[in-house]
Amino acid sequence: MCGVLGVAQSQSELSTDLVRHALILRNFYTNQKLNFDSSGALISDGTPGFGPIDGRVYVKEVQLVANRLILRGERPVSIFDPGTGDTTLLGLHRKVEIEVQLPPDKPANDSARALLDKIFLTSSEADALTCSEDEVKAFRQQMLQSKEFVSAKKDSGAKKVTQPHQLCFPGGTRAYVAEGAIEPPKPLKTPDPGYPNDASTRGENKTVVLALVVDLAGKPSSLVVIGPSATVFDVVAIDAVQHWKFLPASYQGKPVAAAINVEVNFSPR
Repeated sequence: MCGVLGVAQSQSELSTDLVRHALILRNFYTNQKLNFDSSGALISDGTPGFGPIDGRVYVKEVQLVANRLILRGERPVSIFDPGTGDTTLLGLHRKVEIEVQLPPDKPANDSARALLDKIFLTSSEADALTCSEDEVKAFRQQMLQSKEFVSAKKDSGAKKVTQPHQLCFPGGTRAYVAEGAIEPPKPLKTPDPGYPNDASTRGENKTVVLALVVDLAGKPSSLVVIGPSATVFDVVAIDAVQHWKFLPASYQGKPVAAAINVEVNFSPR
């Protein structure tokens, strides 16, 4: 009975510390299910992401059972309001489950906490990736000019050559702005999303603006919704854009990861 009580207490303490918190996986793994052994080594397939936004996990449940720690949660997406500069998290119901084997000869709470520091960034490591005040201001200013940012890649006129500079997205991902000396990514596959299957949205035209990073493989990464609040259109737009494909941006003939904005338009059929 004492053992059961000890596990229950450990689970309660871990839940207090972890539930309703966003953690960042080392290597920014993007998988929906991950398994780690009792040394903290990954023993399942793991696909590294481009930046810390990709590795974020919003924890909703903690479970200790049979020498295993199980974390269940969601992959959140940031919503950035250029008007106020505020950032909130949108849960997309994209489930994630992380299972960690615990050593059988050690107290569950102690071994779990030590292993979590091997699997996730520590608080100090995560803080080191946070955007500075100047970077936050620069991101907001860029998003306030989002129309120009979106249209920059469509401009066929002469380009003003500027030194490459980076944006820091809410969540800490950094990438070059696709303008000036950076040759922007070129869309290869950008299918339109279907209109949301929700009666309350029928008949409504809507445009969703997303900031994102096109990584070195031409894949969209680190998506951020630009707008004051979440809508059903945001969820559908994000799901669609995550499957888009680009020719990566380049600088002096070499591919680079680049930040762009895209518009996703919805019209009832």
